[in-house]
This record gives sequence, structure tokens and C-alpha cells, in this order.
Amino acid sequence: MGRRRPAHYRRLHETFTESFFSIDLADLGPRGVIDVGKTHRMTWQRVEQEHVRHPSGYVVCQNATTWLSARLTRTADDQLRILISSKQGGIGGGKLRRCGVTLYLRRRLNAIGANRLWLCCPDCGESVRVLYWRGWLRCRRCTGLKHPSELLFKTRRMERRIKDVLQELGGPGDHWSDLPDRPRYMHWKRYRRLADEYVSLIRPLRARDNRREARANASLWRKVHALQRMGLLAGLTD
Repeated sequence: MGRRRPAHYRRLHETFTESFFSIDLADLGPRGVIDVGKTHRMTWQRVEQEHVRHPSGYVVCQNATTWLSARLTRTADDQLRILISSKQGGIGGGKLRRCGVTLYLRRRLNAIGANRLWLCCPDCGESVRVLYWRGWLRCRRCTGLKHPSELLFKTRRMERRIKDVLQELGGPGDHWSDLPDRPRYMHWKRYRRLADEYVSLIRPLRARDNRREARANASLWRKVHALQRMGLLAGLTD
């Protein structure tokens, strides 16, 4: 079994969901669906730098823009027709590519017993909420994409979650801030749930910082005692 690559190496050599066009049911209106016969349009672009070698030998750094437009039409109750036009421009521009695909919709019961609409991945057939475009529409697992949070250490993820909890409670968003009072119109059940989550996250972080502080103090006093034994410091006590 090979050794795990460091985070900075994986960040440079892996692709993330934020860098690709996606179709999310949550963005298709307030109910997350399109009525039968209706059309929804989406546009997306990405600007990145690329290095192109000139015929004379030197390398030119330029901005390459990837532009994409999608037209979604609900042709039937369980079908969604998508027409995608994409173009990648650089030196000399690029060709306009068009592609059409039919996605199938699937209804399943959620936790409260209501029907929820899902997209069916054309590759694996799983019910997903988001499909990503990487030459073809597939789910995140089939396209091999990663979430940016997957490369964060566990403590960093905990700090981000603490910040989200504090902001939801109306706090400043600093993970060292105290737990704010219950906001107005928030149910006590939800407030207690967020408070318990905050306590379960902040305890290991504070214990980690206390251990770091104790190690730093012990290292400092070891150096002070060594200087005292050498006669370079006098009058310092613990």
C-alpha cells in the first residue's frame, strides 16, 4: 500500500467540483423542479491561466475562458431534455460545441413522507441532486471530482463547522467566541441541537490548544533552566 500524498500535492493534481459546470435541482426554481413544457436557461464560465509555447520558442501566459450555456426543458413528468453549448477560447478562439442529452427524473419519499425529485445519473443510475459536466453529464463519483473540504485536516473542518454554527446563531463567526443566546423566533429544540454540536466541537479544539500551550511553556522553561545552569541568567524562578 503506497504512502498517502501530502495535501498540497493532491490539491495541485486533483480536480474539484467548483471548477466544473453543474446542474443542481436546488437551483431550478423554488420547488427544485421545472413544470412540464417549461424551459430554464443556465450560463456558466471559467477563466484560468494557461501556458502556450510560441513557434519562435518562448512561452506565452494567457487567460483561457471556458463558456457554457445550457437549456433545460421538461419534456415529460420523468424526463428532462438538456441542450448544452460550450466553447473554450484562447489564442485564436475555439470551436462551438453542442450536445443534447435526455435525463430521467425519479421520485422518492423523503424523511417526512413527501415525494422528492432526483436526477438519475446516466452512467451509474444512482439518484443524485447534482450532475457535473465533464464532457458528459455524470454524478460526482462517476466524474472523479472531489470536494475542496476533503483536503482539509479534521481540525480545519471542525473550525469551519463551528463558524457556520455561530453564524447561524447570529454570532460573530469566530470559533473562539462564546455561544450566543437563542435568536429570536428560533425554536428551542433547534437551538439546543446547535448548542450541543458546538460544545462537542469546541472541546477537542480547546484541549488541543491547551496541550500546545503546555508544551510551549515547558520548552521555554527548559531553555531558561539551561541558561541558568550556564550562569547566563539569574533571578528567574518558576
